[in-house]
Amino acid sequence: MDPSTFGYYGRRLLAGLVDLVLMAGLQFGLVRSINALFPPTHPGHHFSAEGLLLFGLLSPLAWFTYGVLPLARSGATLGKEMLGLRVVDPKGRNPSLTQAFLRESAGRWLNAVVLNLGFLLMFWDRDRQALHDMVADTFVVLRGSRRVASRPLGFRGVLGQNELFGGNPAVDEPEAHRPHRQYQQLHPEHRD
Repeated sequence: MDPSTFGYYGRRLLAGLVDLVLMAGLQFGLVRSINALFPPTHPGHHFSAEGLLLFGLLSPLAWFTYGVLPLARSGATLGKEMLGLRVVDPKGRNPSLTQAFLRESAGRWLNAVVLNLGFLLMFWDRDRQALHDMVADTFVVLRGSRRVASRPLGFRGVLGQNELFGGNPAVDEPEAHRPHRQYQQLHPEHRD
């Protein structure tokens, strides 16, 4: 790994932490506001029945507004924007609303089920995809990069090529799935 690779992972980690802190602050603000409107009725409870219902409605809306919509609109949440990262589809465009939703819902949930070990996949995956990226077929790239995926589907790439267990993608991969010439020119480290 070259030094720029460590910079990429550091940026990605910091962007995730910034987003986590901002989302936690947003949720905390929601809780405080709801409790001011509907104070808990019993000692030791954090919510009244009305407050719990309101939090149940507003919390997913806050997550969708902060986590999903910006990815579909500009390819970046605030944390990624601050650290010069973008989320793109295999053709280098902003992810669709469906891809952004899958990445931030099913992908994150599946990652949580495996104790967030799905984040570690980006260290072995040739396209640096974590589990939530593979679920939605998205890629995290540096802003301004014209990167295009080197293979069509994230899950097919990892599970089909056996990269984690020593397979050689340049040999194991069918000709149709090899990186095309333009990609190889932009990323010489991925040449056969």
